[in-house]
Amino acid sequence: MKTSVKSLLLLTVLAAGLAACESLPRGPDREAEPVEYGRWMYERKCQQCHDLYDPREFTKRSLVRALKRYAPSAGLQREDRPYVEQYLVENAKDAP
Repeated sequence: MKTSVKSLLLLTVLAAGLAACESLPRGPDREAEPVEYGRWMYERKCQQCHDLYDPREFTKRSLVRALKRYAPSAGLQREDRPYVEQYLVENAKDAP
């Protein structure tokens, strides 16, 4: 009897955990919407440590340098960095 109660409890906890994972917000598709994905990643990762900066207040060069310097400490994966860089550069003060 104890084993079946433990099994039921374990299944309930597992189901609740899976349901919580399903409810996590998903970002834009990085291949279909690369700039929007970059914005989403910028907001998601950089906001963990500080208020977000408006990229329109900075030059492309300063944004790229800052991204290179702080991406590792923000936990931004290497494969996501080009998307964040594209978002920042396209919205920089000196963007066309």
